[in-house]
Amino acid sequence: MTTVVHSCFATSFNCQQYRYHYGAFRPGRANSRLFWREIESARGAAAASLFLEDRFPSVIAISSGRGLWRRRKIEVGSIRVNWLKKVEGEFEGGVGVARAGKERTEVLTEEEEEENKAEETKGAPLIGSMADILNLEKQFAFYGAYHSHKLNVLIHMIFVWPIFFTNAILWAYTPAIIPLPLPAGTLPLQQYMVLNVNFIITAIFALYYTALERKAGSLAAALCLSSWIGTQAIAQVWPWSTAWKFVLIAQITCWTFQFLGHGVFEGRAPALLDNLPQAFLMAPFFVLLEFLQSFLGYEPYPGFKESVEKKTEENIASWRASKVAPSDTTPLLEEGV
Repeated sequence: MTTVVHSCFATSFNCQQYRYHYGAFRPGRANSRLFWREIESARGAAAASLFLEDRFPSVIAISSGRGLWRRRKIEVGSIRVNWLKKVEGEFEGGVGVARAGKERTEVLTEEEEEENKAEETKGAPLIGSMADILNLEKQFAFYGAYHSHKLNVLIHMIFVWPIFFTNAILWAYTPAIIPLPLPAGTLPLQQYMVLNVNFIITAIFALYYTALERKAGSLAAALCLSSWIGTQAIAQVWPWSTAWKFVLIAQITCWTFQFLGHGVFEGRAPALLDNLPQAFLMAPFFVLLEFLQSFLGYEPYPGFKESVEKKTEENIASWRASKVAPSDTTPLLEEGV
């Protein structure tokens, strides 16, 4: 269930009849202070919303200003705020009535919650739009939110690329789709350049990283293509019976350390449990760029690190907030104060 705090306010930020909102509210077992925060101005009217000072996430402040407001969601800090337009003093959607001098709490029904969830996820793709996929800051912040602890990041720096490489060993045993359109001996190591599934997958990774960022992306692309050639060389030396056993041991070892990193240091499940394609696609480039930033001071462009850290902190705050579920919605305010 989601707690909804119903409130009413006028266009004036210091409106006297609503001063009673400066009181206490108890979501769950913790006491919090309610306070005003101005978050948007439109049509000359300052729109303010109730916030919980310590950011309890499942409390959605639903407020109404003077005039007609269209329903929309905006992000303020880590809390989602729903705006409902006011129609003759009643909140659209039938979730409450705006009355000056009073405040009450109400628990949404399961049907209303399902409608809200459906609206939030409506039309949302698995990874995001093409612009989001190629947005380096957004992709880096997404993955960084799952890897904020230094030891967990170090573990991933050590084990992510071996996971990629050993996966490529398995792909290397697939047959060639088409022959390499070059005469024999044209290129060094040409005998290992097999255009098979291994090549297609590593090429996708390489092209994506180059599109994300030119310099670090080119380095990541070179590592991907080196993995392709290196694993094809292994496939010509090792029999399959040896290769799959080596890959199995390596994968179990690498994944064990990564899950320990998340469980012991990060305290959060890996990104792949929330978005598998995005996590697998971004992981090798994330650890490479993190290494370049941490040890060589590299930035794709000035201000990148600061901007990503801010987005990452917001993502982490939003996740932490979502883990708190208020169970006690009894208001501690007296009506008419």
